[in-house]
Amino acid sequence: MDRILALTKQEKFSPFTWVVLTISKLLVASGGEEKARQALSYLNRLNPQLLEAPKPSPFVKPKEGAVSASESETYALRRCKALLFAGEFAKCIDFANSELVAFPTRMGAYDIWLSYYRARAFGSSGQTDAACKELRRLVSMKPEWYMEHLIAEMEFQQGNVEQSWLSCVKASTMTGKPGAKVRLFILMARVLDAKGDRDCARKHLLLHIALQKEVGGRIREDVRELATSHQINCTEGKSEVQPSSAYMRELQPFWGQQMTGGRPRSLGRVKSLFDDRAGFIKTDDGTDIYFQLRDFEGPRSALAPGTKVSFNIVDSFDRKKGKASSRAELVRTE
Repeated sequence: MDRILALTKQEKFSPFTWVVLTISKLLVASGGEEKARQALSYLNRLNPQLLEAPKPSPFVKPKEGAVSASESETYALRRCKALLFAGEFAKCIDFANSELVAFPTRMGAYDIWLSYYRARAFGSSGQTDAACKELRRLVSMKPEWYMEHLIAEMEFQQGNVEQSWLSCVKASTMTGKPGAKVRLFILMARVLDAKGDRDCARKHLLLHIALQKEVGGRIREDVRELATSHQINCTEGKSEVQPSSAYMRELQPFWGQQMTGGRPRSLGRVKSLFDDRAGFIKTDDGTDIYFQLRDFEGPRSALAPGTKVSFNIVDSFDRKKGKASSRAELVRTE
């Protein structure tokens, strides 16, 4: 691709910009500070003034890197992420601030991604309170388990065990494959140890080890030391570890109970479904509450208008109306 760059320049209908953005994406994705710095060296070849400007639309909500993103938006995300991974935290924060001021209304979730990288830069530079505040704001708009996980890690590092546990539980019940949450489960084990609940900590530790073994991952030395303190043998062929599905079946009801604090779940019936993404539930007291289909614990075919469901109500944020709201999660048929 360097040959292509040598033969072209940044102008309309030239592949130059596309090549630079593609190379930078691959370099950052490969991980490591050195690769991120290489990505920045490529991005420095672009003149931001010549990039295609953002075209805000309330109807299009692409994921990061989607084709519908403008060159300017893609460049902003690539650069902000590369600065973060390169350890240039102050520059990452300043760049995100300038982009969010220049283009406060970006297409879809691009403003959220910029804010997310800024929050991570806050945390990595020791500004934990600012990072947690930013992440909580983002979770209210875009509920993602990895954001709650990040909050839990920072709170635990600050010694805020109960706050960390609350975020751990929220992350554990949010949509996401168990294999992707392997670091979350070891954090939950450590937090539970700090709370004095060693029996429950042991179960989370076993879940972490089971998932690592199933994906062929290496058990870190610090995890082995923690396992030894819980009398768990990680040695291949001598391990007591069961399949991860067994631990998930046991722990999921526990997480749900922790989320509600022992309070009974809300009840209602599905009022409407739309776009194969979301819908509304009419609660037993007559209130309409929004939910996303990814928060339904069951096959999509089991949901239809009139279906009786139970659910938890959590705080959210209505981006269209620009104000706080509520939504349903952990939705189950009754």
